[in-house]
Amino acid sequence: MKLSPYCSGIFLSLHIAGSALSQVTNQSPESTSSNESALLSDADYRLGKRLFVGDGMKSDPVRAAQLMRSAAERGHAEAQGYYGFLLSRGSGVPKDEAAALRWLTKAAEAGVASARLNLGLMKIKGLGAPRDLPGAISWITKAAEQGHIAACARLAEAYYFGEEGMEKDTAKALPWAVKAAEAGDAWAQNLYGNMLEWGISVPLDRKAAVVWYRRSAEQGNAKAQASLGRLLAGGMVGERDVVEAYYWLWQSVEQKEPNASNFLKDLVKGMSEAERKEALKRIGEKAEVE
Repeated sequence: MKLSPYCSGIFLSLHIAGSALSQVTNQSPESTSSNESALLSDADYRLGKRLFVGDGMKSDPVRAAQLMRSAAERGHAEAQGYYGFLLSRGSGVPKDEAAALRWLTKAAEAGVASARLNLGLMKIKGLGAPRDLPGAISWITKAAEQGHIAACARLAEAYYFGEEGMEKDTAKALPWAVKAAEAGDAWAQNLYGNMLEWGISVPLDRKAAVVWYRRSAEQGNAKAQASLGRLLAGGMVGERDVVEAYYWLWQSVEQKEPNASNFLKDLVKGMSEAERKEALKRIGEKAEVE
């Protein structure tokens, strides 16, 4: 009999738990019971994640939330964090920010990096409890120190732009921006490129800025695309490349990035007919900016 995707997922979950349980049958009753609970909790957690995102089965946020709560109540730290996240969004379960904060706190105290980030974000916004900026920065920092890339990027953002009640500190932003950028975060790559271009808490280096802008632009970051196009158009990092500049500015305009359209129009005014044709060929368009 062919199992439905949902049933297949349950079978896989039970198989994982059953295989592991077979390894603990020679332990004491108390130890075996504890291990069985931990293994079943992990099985619920894994299946819950798959059900939530629809990994190999139809997405079912309600059932996913039920499984996460079951595992969370048995002390599964990752499930506690995930369930707290679902509660904060009202995904598969009624939205309850106070309850979300409680579950995220449990997971954060257990060392779950994603829960530490989400807890920090809730504290910054004052969700579920009065706003707590020091506590928020502390939890996000702990997540970043564990190598959580989104936490590194958010910490860089907080220091670079400042938060309500917190002054800007670009020097503190720099190491977190670099860490996230090197790990491939497009937003952080653009931020680091900006810092390099203008010499913000780092020696001015426009050639390096172009490298980071390009990495971010290739991932679709509209601000990086505009900055890359602007630098290439101005010949600020070597020989002027109007065709490549046109390509990146066009990509940014398509995403409605402010100022990109003006940059592109100024560029077109100084392009030769041959350069315009080559630029249009580069983007695969038959029409150009007037």
